[in-house]
Amino acid sequence: MATSTLPSATMTAAPSATTRAMMGLNALNHLPYLLLYVYRSIAFPDPGEGERPFYFESMIFSAALGPFRSIYSEEAMQELLVAIKEACLIVPPTWFYIYQIVEGTFHFLIFFGYLAMLFRYDWGVGMYKVGMISEIFLMDWPYMVAFQIVAFQVGSPLAHVCAISHHLTVLPNLLWWWSWRSDIKAKKAKAKAK
Repeated sequence: MATSTLPSATMTAAPSATTRAMMGLNALNHLPYLLLYVYRSIAFPDPGEGERPFYFESMIFSAALGPFRSIYSEEAMQELLVAIKEACLIVPPTWFYIYQIVEGTFHFLIFFGYLAMLFRYDWGVGMYKVGMISEIFLMDWPYMVAFQIVAFQVGSPLAHVCAISHHLTVLPNLLWWWSWRSDIKAKKAKAKAK
C-alpha cells in the first residue's frame, strides 16, 4: 500500500465500505461534468459574451429529456439557463467563467481523489473530501436554491423538470455526506469505548 507523507487525520482516515461505495457513485456522477469542464476549457478558452456557460449544458439536457422532449425548445432552454445563472447572482460572463473553473476543479478533485484512493494512495481520500465538501457547500446549495426559485418563477414544465433533475444529481453528494459523518461518529464512539 502506497503511503503519503501527509498527516493522517479525519480527512484521510480510511472510509467504511458504505462510504467508499458512495465515493464511487459520486466519482461516476461527477465524471461527465469533469469531461464537460475539460472540453469547454479547450473549445472556449475565454469568457465570451455570456453564451459560453450553458451552451453544452442545454445540448446535454435536451438529449437527456427523452420522453419529455416535447416540452423542450432551444430558446426556452437558453432562457431558463440564463434565469438560473442570474438567480445564482453570477451575471457578468467573466465571473461565471471563473466560477466554472472553480467548479471544474472540484469535479477534478472528486474524480481523481477517488481514483487515487482506489490505487491505495492515502492522500486520495483527503483530496476527494476537499472536492466533495467544497462542491456541496459552494456549488450544490446555491444551485439548488437557484433552480427552485427559477422553477417557481418561470413555472414551465421544462423549469420543473430541470430543477428536479438537478436535485437528483445532488442526492448522491448528500448520501456521501451522511455516510462520511456516520463514519466519524462510529469512530468517536469506538474510541470512547476503549
